[in-house]
Amino acid sequence: MRLLPQYLHLDQHALWPLMKVAMFLTGVTLVMYSGLFVALGGTLALKFVAVPVTIFTVLIMWLLPDVAKTANPPVQKLVWAFLAMNVLWPAYLAIVIPGLPWLTPPRIALGVMLVIMMIYMPQYADFRQRIWAVMGHDRVAARLMMSYAAITFLVIPTSFDPSRSAPYAVLQLVQTLSPVILLAWLLYDPANLPRFTRVMVVTVIIVMVIGVLENYMQKPPWVDYIPSFISLDPDRLASIASPQARSGDTRYRVRSTFTVVLYFTLYLNLLMPLLMHSIWQMRKKHRFLALALVPLILHTAWFANARTAMIPLFTSLFGLIGLNIIRTWFFRKDGDHLHKMITIGGMVTAILMAGLLVASSHTLQLSIFGGGQHRASNATRDAQWEKTWVQMRKNPFGAGLTSAGALAGTRNTAIDIPTVDSYWINQLVDTGFLGFGCYFGAFLWVAWRSIKGYMKSDHETEDWLAPFALSLINYFIACYVISYDDNNYLAFSVAVAALSILRRKAEREAAQPKAVAASPDTGHRPGTWVVAR
Repeated sequence: MRLLPQYLHLDQHALWPLMKVAMFLTGVTLVMYSGLFVALGGTLALKFVAVPVTIFTVLIMWLLPDVAKTANPPVQKLVWAFLAMNVLWPAYLAIVIPGLPWLTPPRIALGVMLVIMMIYMPQYADFRQRIWAVMGHDRVAARLMMSYAAITFLVIPTSFDPSRSAPYAVLQLVQTLSPVILLAWLLYDPANLPRFTRVMVVTVIIVMVIGVLENYMQKPPWVDYIPSFISLDPDRLASIASPQARSGDTRYRVRSTFTVVLYFTLYLNLLMPLLMHSIWQMRKKHRFLALALVPLILHTAWFANARTAMIPLFTSLFGLIGLNIIRTWFFRKDGDHLHKMITIGGMVTAILMAGLLVASSHTLQLSIFGGGQHRASNATRDAQWEKTWVQMRKNPFGAGLTSAGALAGTRNTAIDIPTVDSYWINQLVDTGFLGFGCYFGAFLWVAWRSIKGYMKSDHETEDWLAPFALSLINYFIACYVISYDDNNYLAFSVAVAALSILRRKAEREAAQPKAVAASPDTGHRPGTWVVAR
């Protein structure tokens, strides 16, 4: 039913015999093209061969007829496993399989998810409708993100290196959106939201526990025990095993399963609000676990030795308390006023005590706001911003993905490649002012909608809108000083989870009967004034 009627009977078309010959010759040419490139270039030629093969495969799959059934793909456990493995498995370790490129368990899971999507999306209208019901619930956010995706491809012809920008744009689209699309299908069912939050929170706790062991050993625990079937670049291994200390500060910096400590802190910015909200919701026997998690969080934030690890600690704590105070005072008119005053007073006292603690501790001030040990990184970032503004005056529309390193980055002497220390710079240089506004604007818009929804929440599930909003805000702030796109799928996942709650909230409010306003009393009819009196 998705095809026009005149295309349903191609075999009756006058040009059908010629089309069959053309398709056959195209297939033969594709086989010769693929065989030649693979024979000459081996696995390095796969990326050239994969383009026509992928195009043909997608066209074939999409032209499959719709199946009039409810989709039930086996993806739930697969998506949860991917979300956990993509963090718990170090990205710098790959499984050695002759003839195959860099292969990790998360990538294997991603490949399986892609196959399932290619089978179900073209054939099941129900599958597509559930995904769009969640991802397209907020049309503003959906349009902003679709505009950003279009911009990444529109700027490829003017890219600094189109041969790199084009495949990178496709790769980012696949790696970021594939798990998020399946997650949207899962979160259409509200029963899956607690499973999603549980996976995210348990994963970050495991990552922090690994950080404790790493801090004790002063190196990642598995560095000396990597088996022979695992591939690892020797130069990368030296960087991973090093303290990654700052200039003038020899302390070891905990980075858990991540390659660089800043990548770890970006992950903490996304997950810290979710973890703190889970602690707030713990009841009965879980309160002992909540008490044990407090020193674990403090250990992680302190021994990462980075401002980007301390900032989410305070923004998440103060943000959750502040949003709760605003909701209790301005949006909850009913209830025990004494209990309200006691609750708000306790929260305000906690904020003031934390503020006094920071104001009275020079060490905490340096850890949060920076000091001499951060002078070198600040100078490097300032130099990159100067190059960025020069480039933006030349080309405000974007130079294509992967261009920021060459146009605004600084060369890293350790790995001899240009690096960028701010994802804001990446987006500005690569996609221009418009792309930057669309990308971050979509996240901030969802965060704003989530805060508004939290103020009128009527269920514990809707209370998750507050940590989701703070997670997206933390992501925006952290991207100013961190450039790392492998965690982008987490930001998209949090946004999709927030949209799923907002959608259910809108449905619940629409189902509630609206109160009928009482008409003003304009006087009584004759004969009824005594009864009315």
